[in-house]
Amino acid sequence: MKKSKRTLAAGQERSRERKPKESMTILIHGKQKRVRRPPTY
Repeated sequence: MKKSKRTLAAGQERSRERKPKESMTILIHGKQKRVRRPPTY
C-alpha cells in the first residue's frame, strides 16, 4: 500500500500562498528561475 501524503502545517500553508505574490518566475538560459518582485512605489 502507498503511504498517505501528510498535510501541511499552518505556517507552511501560509508561506505557500504568499510565495507567488512576492516572487515571479522568469526564464534565464532556458531555465525557470524564481526572483523577488521589484518593489512598487
